[in-house]
Amino acid sequence: MLISDPSKVAFVRTTLAALLLGLAALIVIVLFNLWLVREAGVYSERVNAARLQRTAIIDLQSLILDAETGQRGYLLTGNPAYLKPYLEARQNSEAQLASFLSIMNGDAPQKVDASKIIPLITNKLAELQQTIDLANANKRDEALARVKTDLGQAFMVQARRLFSVMLQRSEATIDMAVRDEQQSIATLRWVTICGAIFIVVVVGGSTWVVMLYTRRLIHAQKEIGALNQGLEERVRERTAELGRANQEIQRFAYIVTHDLRAPLVNIMGFTSELEESAGGGTTVPT
Repeated sequence: MLISDPSKVAFVRTTLAALLLGLAALIVIVLFNLWLVREAGVYSERVNAARLQRTAIIDLQSLILDAETGQRGYLLTGNPAYLKPYLEARQNSEAQLASFLSIMNGDAPQKVDASKIIPLITNKLAELQQTIDLANANKRDEALARVKTDLGQAFMVQARRLFSVMLQRSEATIDMAVRDEQQSIATLRWVTICGAIFIVVVVGGSTWVVMLYTRRLIHAQKEIGALNQGLEERVRERTAELGRANQEIQRFAYIVTHDLRAPLVNIMGFTSELEESAGGGTTVPT
């Protein structure tokens, strides 16, 4: 069976379609990778922002605890050396509060709680400074009495509650970002696997079509070769037949020529005698 032009067109169309499908699968995988890279950047920004928030919260808590530790040590001992943590905290408090508020500005819920914490911290530092000023004025008993009013403790309780909420929120943001990133990675893994399987199927199908078409071409070439061989054989047979017919014609012509030669010679001789008789004046009897 010869490979007809429609089969060639179908082969070309099938191969082209397979190549386009494989290319489409590769494009999908590449685009999904690009999307995941972009999403990974977003997740990274979210995680970094949440970690900055957590660090700012912990640092501010540590600052207040250091200040309170220095104040209590000084009030209990009267030794100015105990004031060192308080003085360092007091010196860094303004910049740290500004940094804390700036970091929380990008997150609406965190910003709301941060705006509540700022006055609590300010009041707590003011309360610490008042007790230290009283102690410096040799009014330690009055300073201790102010501490026992638990006013500063009330500020710290409210601040710790807000700190706890803000820490939980930042941790939840980090966990959610990590889960989203893991989900995206898992999705990419499945897309890559499915795309790879699809490409393998397309390549396998294309290979099968090429092999089938090649097999048909080989079969057609064999048929054409057989037909050519038979045609050459028939041409040789016809040539031999024509040669034999030509020989027969030549033999027949020779025979005819040989058979007609004797009568022609006789006729020519008879004609010559008639011409001689006519020329000699001989009367032919009637």
